[in-house]
This record gives sequence, structure tokens and C-alpha cells, in this order.
Amino acid sequence: MSAYLIFTRERTIDQAEMDIYSSLAPATAASHPIDVLANYGRFEVLEGDPIEGSFVMRFPTYAAAKTFYNSHDYQAVAVHRHAGSDYRVFIVEGGRLISLAVEVPLRPPVPPDPETSS
Repeated sequence: MSAYLIFTRERTIDQAEMDIYSSLAPATAASHPIDVLANYGRFEVLEGDPIEGSFVMRFPTYAAAKTFYNSHDYQAVAVHRHAGSDYRVFIVEGGRLISLAVEVPLRPPVPPDPETSS
């Protein structure tokens, strides 16, 4: 079952450290089965505290996501992210697919009641 590693940047502290992180982080993914689904694109916070941006990666399994995050290569680069910003990072495992659509039957319009219409 797929798992998603989600990075949410809450506050930048040191842009120079973030620039180092941004230049080094992509190479740490080379040997891992990662699909980038969102890369600091347009967003809108609908609930909760404001954020500066978000990054979402998909892995084939929860274990693969943890292996990447805990890898020596990534952790050696992550020190720059830790020094340069406040982040919330978490892994979420995908569940079974469900349809959120609710079928509502279409009804013909009800004609006005002649007794109550003026």
C-alpha cells in the first residue's frame, strides 16, 4: 500500500541553510522509489496555522518512506533543513479507496401551489 511523506514548512529561519538543503536534497532520492506529487506549488490553508509551503512524496510502502527518511544520505542533508526552518514532517499510509460522491436523485421542479400563490 502506498505511503506519503509530507513536509510542511511552517517558518524559514535561515534562507542560506535552506538554499544548501534545496541544492543537496534531490540527490538523496536517486536510489529510492519516489514519486513527487506536490513541490511547493500553489496552496491555501483552510484550517489551522499558516504555512509557507508543502512537499509531498509517494512511496510504494510505509517501510520505503521510512527507509528514505532515515537514510544516512538524507539525514546528512536534513541538518540544513533543521537549521534553516521549522517543519512538520509525517508519513501517512494510503487506505482503501472510497468514493466521497453522494448520489442525489434529481427531481423535477415542484410547480407552485395555486392555492398559496398570489
